[in-house]
Amino acid sequence: MAHNVICTICQGRFDRDKVEYVQTGTRRYAHATCALRKAQEESTPIPEVINPLDSVICLYCKKPLNRKDEDCVALGNGKYAHKRCVEIEDTRELTEQEKLDRYIMKLFKTDYVHQRVRRQINDFVKEYNYSYSGIRKSLAYFYEVKGNPIDKANGGIGIVPYIYQDAYRYYYSLWEAKQKNQSKDIESYKPQEVVITIPAPQRNVKKRKLFTFLDEEEGNGE
Repeated sequence: MAHNVICTICQGRFDRDKVEYVQTGTRRYAHATCALRKAQEESTPIPEVINPLDSVICLYCKKPLNRKDEDCVALGNGKYAHKRCVEIEDTRELTEQEKLDRYIMKLFKTDYVHQRVRRQINDFVKEYNYSYSGIRKSLAYFYEVKGNPIDKANGGIGIVPYIYQDAYRYYYSLWEAKQKNQSKDIESYKPQEVVITIPAPQRNVKKRKLFTFLDEEEGNGE
């Protein structure tokens, strides 16, 4: 609901839910620019400026939050949350539906789940008895494992019924392989390390007999 008021200085009308203002009295308001200019001209104390956009709703607890006066965290796209709420959210175990919602938001690079996608999820759960984790893993199988482009999705997840069983068989085969190998000793399959030391090659040089006068001298002495 808009709160249209009249500036007590310029007499112009404005919405105090959207424009910075100064409260000049009981139910009396003025544009912040008008009040600051008047204070400068008359050398009076600068009034407190109220920014209505500082009042937001915490994304998690849904309670009012003043981003100017309270300890809060900016989450992007104009959304805020109490710092404590963010800390709790980071450590909380998510439900399967929340995991699906976050995966879809990451997939389509949005900060919300489009109403069309929400209807598709509800239809899959009610008509096909799909689980939230099954839908999420089907999307992961189609786009991450199979490498299909997201731009052909046209903003929806209508592909799920067509690949749900394929995704089920894929993840079941992974689970089955894990179960079979769970009792095996992996260490026994590792090759034993054998250290072989190769000595440096030695050059075998045959000594050549050199000429000497020693033999002649020994011969002359006989």
